[in-house]
Amino acid sequence: MLKTGWSVLSAVVLGLVGSVNAQTISVSSTASHPIPTTLWGYMFEVLDFQLRLPEYENAKIGDGGLYGELLQNRAFQLVTPGSSAALSSWSAVNGATISVVRDTTPISNALPNALHVVIPSGRTGGVGFANAGYSGISVTSGTTYTGSFFYRFPTSSSFRGSATVSLQSSTGSTLGSTTVTISGAQTSWAQVNFSVRAGSTPGNINNRFVVTLDGAAASGQTVNFGMFSLFPPTFRNRANGMRNDIASALAELGPGFWRFPGGNNLEGQTVAQRWQWNATVGPLTSRPGRQGDWGYINTDGLGLFEYLLWCEDLGMEPIMAVWSGFALGGTSIAQGQLGPYIQQAIDQINFVIGGTNTAPGQLRASLGHPNPFKLNFVEIGNEDNFAANTYTFRWTTIVNSLKAAFPQLHFIATTLVNNPVLTPKPTEYDVHVYQTPTWFAQNVFFYDDFARDGTKYFEGEYAAISTNPNDIFGSPSDGRLVFPTVQSAVGEGAFMTGLERNSDIVFAASFAPLLGHVTNNQWTPNLLAFDAGAVYRSTSFYVQRLFGQNRGDQYIPSTLPSRTGTAFWSVVRKTSSGQLVIKISNTATSAARLTFNLAFNNVATTGTATVITGNPTSSNTPTSPNLITPQTSSITTGKSFTYNAPAGLPRSSDRPAPSIPRRNAGPIQKRKIPHVKHVVAVASGKGGVGKSTVSVNLAYALATSRPRSKIGILDLDVFGPSIPKLMGLENIGEPDLTQCNYTSQACLSTDLTKACFLAGALIPLTNSGIPTMSMGYLLPKSSANDAPVVWRGLMVQKAVQQLLFDVDWRRRTSQPGEDDGLDVLVLDMPPGTGDVQLTLSQLVKVDGAVIVSTPQDVALLDARKGVHMFRKVDVPIFGLVVNSAYFRCPSCADKHEVFGALDSARRAVDELGLNSDA
Repeated sequence: MLKTGWSVLSAVVLGLVGSVNAQTISVSSTASHPIPTTLWGYMFEVLDFQLRLPEYENAKIGDGGLYGELLQNRAFQLVTPGSSAALSSWSAVNGATISVVRDTTPISNALPNALHVVIPSGRTGGVGFANAGYSGISVTSGTTYTGSFFYRFPTSSSFRGSATVSLQSSTGSTLGSTTVTISGAQTSWAQVNFSVRAGSTPGNINNRFVVTLDGAAASGQTVNFGMFSLFPPTFRNRANGMRNDIASALAELGPGFWRFPGGNNLEGQTVAQRWQWNATVGPLTSRPGRQGDWGYINTDGLGLFEYLLWCEDLGMEPIMAVWSGFALGGTSIAQGQLGPYIQQAIDQINFVIGGTNTAPGQLRASLGHPNPFKLNFVEIGNEDNFAANTYTFRWTTIVNSLKAAFPQLHFIATTLVNNPVLTPKPTEYDVHVYQTPTWFAQNVFFYDDFARDGTKYFEGEYAAISTNPNDIFGSPSDGRLVFPTVQSAVGEGAFMTGLERNSDIVFAASFAPLLGHVTNNQWTPNLLAFDAGAVYRSTSFYVQRLFGQNRGDQYIPSTLPSRTGTAFWSVVRKTSSGQLVIKISNTATSAARLTFNLAFNNVATTGTATVITGNPTSSNTPTSPNLITPQTSSITTGKSFTYNAPAGLPRSSDRPAPSIPRRNAGPIQKRKIPHVKHVVAVASGKGGVGKSTVSVNLAYALATSRPRSKIGILDLDVFGPSIPKLMGLENIGEPDLTQCNYTSQACLSTDLTKACFLAGALIPLTNSGIPTMSMGYLLPKSSANDAPVVWRGLMVQKAVQQLLFDVDWRRRTSQPGEDDGLDVLVLDMPPGTGDVQLTLSQLVKVDGAVIVSTPQDVALLDARKGVHMFRKVDVPIFGLVVNSAYFRCPSCADKHEVFGALDSARRAVDELGLNSDA
């Protein structure tokens, strides 16, 4: 960054392709337009965990991330009482019996479930339960942790004693503790508040929150607990506030806006599961939580009121979305039925800016904020280009109603620009783009040719996420980035110079996604990575920070970069300080020699340059968090000066990006399914040909023909699981999860082939000696039979990955470390050649495939595609099964080929070189 009395140079540079000739740039003394204060900011979307349904297993970016709460599954929201899955993150201590029950007198209507704890007879010492947090709990010596829980005795008891509340290390050492009084006479719910000061800092984040009663004194007692909470000191000491280190990192940018609550997470898979503002405000005991759109439950502890306070704390403009009448499952509300949802949007806006003469305004005042919050922008939905045919009437109906109630507000459309044509004409559009670094460098002039007709643009989501233009949303093995690189950051920086130049029509822009857990994520790359104990600033974060900290209030025209060049710049002025800021992105392998001629009378002779550069593929990672950081130095300036924007370091001499061991994340590697010797896929090109029936029959045939063989079935048809029905297991309930005592070193293994299955692995459901696992077991009961699974590619990939590697196929009598698993696992594949098939071929060594078809030509045509797909990924084809081959007459025993001529199937078999069984 070049800094003088009149100039500041911020250089974002990197060597990539080609060389740059010397260039002379004339800089005007007159501004062309003011720069919106909202230009650089953040978009928030609750995603990035590792998928498991029902899910409370892993860290998210709201719960367990930005939101400061340390305890996972703290109130047992939306879980099934009695199931082991309901106890996710909870474990018994010293022989206590714990389960989740639906309490007869719940804490509130929103929180019907409780932790039912029985202290057995004959125990001494502390007996109780523990919570493992969101993939750990960070504990720091000298820090005070504040918390609370509710308790009641279902039956009045003479017991009166104390409970010990402590933080413990993975080895059981007490890091800090306190005691609270517990009375057996307390048969109604009572809240207990406590604070624990840590006396030591453990060596890792694998710590637990523990509550125990004295085993001898409490022998035979039964106590219900609920609505736990534990917070470290939060950002600006807000109650129910933000995690301090993550919030502080985000504050470094000086963001101009905050877009919330999403994103997909606004929409809901169903209408009932949409984000609803009124379910996210008020006491935590009044927030029921909701099934989020990325596969896990949101506690909604981070709700509308918290978002607005966060905006005030950082001086951000809220860009708030309201539901637009479309759910991700495909439901669009009919035009004549939008009224209640529009009223809910009106109430949501009134909570933010309404007077205390409105009910939502009164509610806001009762929470301690009588004055309205700031609000100018309201977004109508999210990515409604996926339902553009109904957005036309939804936009018209919703916006006309909201404009009548709030004429001062701006309403942002979320379809493609001018496609479809919307009435009233949008004054703002939200544009999303995920692309390669090269695309961003080549589209610096994306907005230059847009008409200046009064329409403004919000670049609501953008990021360079892959180096493969043919498979942007593919896996890391296909070019998908796990962490931002120097190359991706400088491509984004080049694009940002164009956004800044066009800030007369681009009023806001945000990198997305914002946050991602280091190991538990379903989207990469993210701006900031984190785990329970640390935050990792990416190369993209530093570029965003350079632009955010060096924003101007006026754009200064200069000689335009070449549209086909490799050096790009933008010039802004801070009128309050008289400083000029020049931001440069050099995408070349050699330095760019840039001469700037400034049309100012008084220019200082010295300034500073802040530079980001390095090997194009280098990233900041948890093992090398500071590999790439901004470097600042002094340079000579004046009315005319030359600056050599440095290239990246030569590839041959730069240290390579480090590799890090990452459990359940990172580049996809083909490996064996734990405790499975052989894998056979049963696939079809078309649905409805009997593939699942063949899978079940094949498994039974293998099991009966080889009595000592152990055979299992894995249903990978995540969109239409049939195995639960065929196996007679559809109503048996959710599979249990294996439990862990957190003391085994195997729990910390980073070798996925040897990883501990004591903790959180799905236990197969069994019938007739055949263990099975299916997505159908993991869906809510109402959804398992009726509602479709509507997921985009990455969610499907993560679901498949967990079904493959997070199921414990060992017999229940086996001990940890013994490989008493399956001889053959039969995979029931979904029809076609889509995401699941490709993900399987990337992840697992498949020993062979059986293709299922019917004799019809159209079915055989698709079966051929399946054969070619498997051969392309080096999976042998065992043969073709032709179902519905003929009808055998019950009277004459003749075969009638009523479903299609078998000759077509035989020809296909011969041409493909297969074995067949018709």
